[in-house]
Amino acid sequence: MGFLLSISNEDRASLSVAFMDLPDSATYYNGDSIAAAIDYFRLYRVGNELFQKSMAQIAFEDSGISFVNAKATREELNILLSDFSDEEAVAHLILYPAWRPGLNVIAGMRYRHKGYLYKVLLNHLTDTLNAPSVSDKFEKINFIPPWYPPEDDKSGYDIGDQVKYGDFIYESESVNNCYPPNVAHAPWKNLTTPQPSTGVPVFPTWVPRQSYEYGACVEYEGKYYFSNFYTNTTTPGTRLTWTEIDAEGNKIIPEWQEGQIYQYGDHVMLDGIEYECHLDNNTLRPTTDDTETSWAVYNTDIQIEDEEPIEGEERTEQEIADGVNIPDEEE
Repeated sequence: MGFLLSISNEDRASLSVAFMDLPDSATYYNGDSIAAAIDYFRLYRVGNELFQKSMAQIAFEDSGISFVNAKATREELNILLSDFSDEEAVAHLILYPAWRPGLNVIAGMRYRHKGYLYKVLLNHLTDTLNAPSVSDKFEKINFIPPWYPPEDDKSGYDIGDQVKYGDFIYESESVNNCYPPNVAHAPWKNLTTPQPSTGVPVFPTWVPRQSYEYGACVEYEGKYYFSNFYTNTTTPGTRLTWTEIDAEGNKIIPEWQEGQIYQYGDHVMLDGIEYECHLDNNTLRPTTDDTETSWAVYNTDIQIEDEEPIEGEERTEQEIADGVNIPDEEE
């Protein structure tokens, strides 16, 4: 028994009883206590109605700070942080307020922006045209900061940005780079010598109810997984939301098994080709035949070339093999 969550307009929530044996996910709670389900989905009551808590409410709860005391806590924290040296400040980057337009900033204060820490040089009102990375009213503090997840999918690292991740230093090779440096094929260049030894993962252990961003890699029950979605709170191993990877970050695709039932979105390998399932309860064998719609070739590098006619002939190679003759030309 469990509870299915659905959200309607204005964050109104509803829970429905479901007799399914599924793992906990963003929309399903496996348990028989409605109070526990409300707590799991981070809901709250207003009269007889349920509502989903905002990200701001959840952030405040997780930090132990109430809405009432938030401003006073920020001001006190700013006073404590003002005594940090620049090197200490970079090491505690996450504690500093994020830059945003509409702030009255004072010279000497420090703000984080796109993974870096900046010091205010002139008192001013911030605006979108004078972000710290392009404005002469800020000075970048040139210590390599630890990697932190971007606040959203539009505030990633820029080309040339450098970060520390574990014992290594990486440089971004892409604009708006939101990937962790330890993700396979992520646009980061490892600047550290020697390079990390292969087969020694630095993936953190998965934490229940923690929200993971797209590209996050975790360890769970001795296996490694790659998050396929933003704000992913499902358990690693859940279909579609996580992909199993090896210790070097390469995804693991199982071989197709005859007689096994596959669901929409499953991936398998057969004869060196990766396929994606396009049918629920699918037991059919994958094929490259375009007329077969239950599977689709997933490899983007596979190309089926058109048959070229042999020079001087109007028959294709296949027609020649099949013994197809060219009609005699009319005299």
